[in-house]
Amino acid sequence: MSLPASNHSVPKSQRPYSIKYHELLQESSNFLDWENKHCVYRTTLSHLKDKTLSITNYTPCRFRLIDCIQLAHHDKFRIYELTDVSYIPYSAISYVWKSDHDSPHQPRGTFGVEGALDGDPISIDVLMHACRASIMSGARYMWMDRLCIIQTSRVDKNWQIKNMHRVYSACSICLILPDGVGHLADAEKETSWIKRGWTLQEAVAPKKEPLVLFSWKHGTGHLKDEPDYDNPLMENEETWWLSIIEVTPRRCAQCSIRDLLHLTAYQFRDLLFFYPRDLSRARMRVAKPVVLGSSECRLSPLRDAFSPRREEGRAAAIWRSAITRASSRPVDMIFSIMGLFGVTLEVGDFHKDDRVGATVALMKAIVQNGGKPSWLLISRTLPPCRFLSSFPEFPTTKETGEVTIRSHHGEAPVEELLDFDAFYDCRDLVEAISMDDEGYLTINCQAAPVARLQDHEHVQGASGGILIKTADEMRWEALPNQFQGSERHAGRQAYAVIIGMDDVWGDTSRMIGVLVEQHAPERFHRISSFELTPDEEIEMAIQSWDRKNFSIGGPDPLPRPGLVEGAVNKIEKEETPSEIDARTPRLPLGSKIALIVVFVIWLLW
Repeated sequence: MSLPASNHSVPKSQRPYSIKYHELLQESSNFLDWENKHCVYRTTLSHLKDKTLSITNYTPCRFRLIDCIQLAHHDKFRIYELTDVSYIPYSAISYVWKSDHDSPHQPRGTFGVEGALDGDPISIDVLMHACRASIMSGARYMWMDRLCIIQTSRVDKNWQIKNMHRVYSACSICLILPDGVGHLADAEKETSWIKRGWTLQEAVAPKKEPLVLFSWKHGTGHLKDEPDYDNPLMENEETWWLSIIEVTPRRCAQCSIRDLLHLTAYQFRDLLFFYPRDLSRARMRVAKPVVLGSSECRLSPLRDAFSPRREEGRAAAIWRSAITRASSRPVDMIFSIMGLFGVTLEVGDFHKDDRVGATVALMKAIVQNGGKPSWLLISRTLPPCRFLSSFPEFPTTKETGEVTIRSHHGEAPVEELLDFDAFYDCRDLVEAISMDDEGYLTINCQAAPVARLQDHEHVQGASGGILIKTADEMRWEALPNQFQGSERHAGRQAYAVIIGMDDVWGDTSRMIGVLVEQHAPERFHRISSFELTPDEEIEMAIQSWDRKNFSIGGPDPLPRPGLVEGAVNKIEKEETPSEIDARTPRLPLGSKIALIVVFVIWLLW
């Protein structure tokens, strides 16, 4: 498995917009013939205002790009169609389909796209700002799914979804419009961008760090959180800088997503200082930007996905961020991240509600490609899935972006259950051997038999055991291997399995493990997770554990395609009785007769 490298050096400044524009303009003369050959749509922006754009005449299964210079400087709207875009400098837009906020008046007006009228109308002003930002980054062209995918063609949509990772990984820069394309986001208002499934890949796949665009009238400068020296408790607090670069004077600015995530997640003051680059202007107090949200549960995993640390830690962070998100089509929760793991699934092979089937297919492909089972490290605190226990319980999602998970105490928001303050990594502690169609993951790792401790029992130190407290608040004793099959290990055949490490502050590391229990010959299911902060005694004990193979899955069989998400949709979307009935599984006639016979016998008895 190969995760795309992330660019961790964010430029301190960029050349002025006018210089970048003239450079690209000089280069454009070499492309006149090329543009005439590939242009498939021409109109003016003034003609688009209040209209519905029809793009049904495009050729399916092609890449398409918008000309930023023609749009930003000549009032011309041009779309080009190509079979390959890898050699062309273009930006890719990441945005939400619908905003959570009312759109203010857009001076240049808006327009819609046939087949996508359920989304916000596209603001011509926002297109202008995005094109200017694209030009500033050296990209003359721009890709936006609303305008570059035939919204009325299932063939083109499936092909574009299959190639979505390719689009974002090959772009020169990704530009994020957190509140959609209807208006610029207000930096002081939260948006649903970080809650949406597709935006994870859009942010992580590009080779360069994405830029966030938002409404801004204070010009270029730096946003700084300064220590409060009057408060002795805050004296040694770190100071964070966020570089803000003006895109359109007094209207739009951009900043690095990683710096914004860091500032938002770790700084708790509501007011910060802004230092304009224009030294004639005094510093000013501004509100802390929360345009990507304020939930550390969502911010931290995405920030970790940009981390320069171990690849498998980034992979686990991607899984962790994905489970906090939602999509209108459950299966898109897998299609939207598969490319990040070097996997391409056939989109047409899965029902739109079959998130489970697509999840198993992605896991299987990762293992076949030699990757680590990093999904084991999504969370120590989320309960295991009842039919795919190497994975957490599948969440219930709403199209609004709300995500809840069924726990031991009932349904709860994912923010209340996810342990987001960790950076887990498989390292060499676990090796994936195979994954079958029933969802059983076979791994090889160090393990030891365990015995459940009652409340009054204590670990018998003389036996060399280790106390393990699991996430479900149970106590277990990990026994040396010679106790396997003994009276101490009688009854439930359960094992403690070490699957990863977590680097915490300082030189301390924590070991991450799972408890598995046998429910069928050579088949196990995860019952809980645990962590250990090893001292010398614990390290010596674990080093003596044997490496074993475990096939982890179940214990229940996988549901029929779409059944799990179908139940969720029935609740959240309030379908009509006919829609619910159409997706309700029906028993075969033989099964119905058998049930009737059993019922009659029970009555007679």
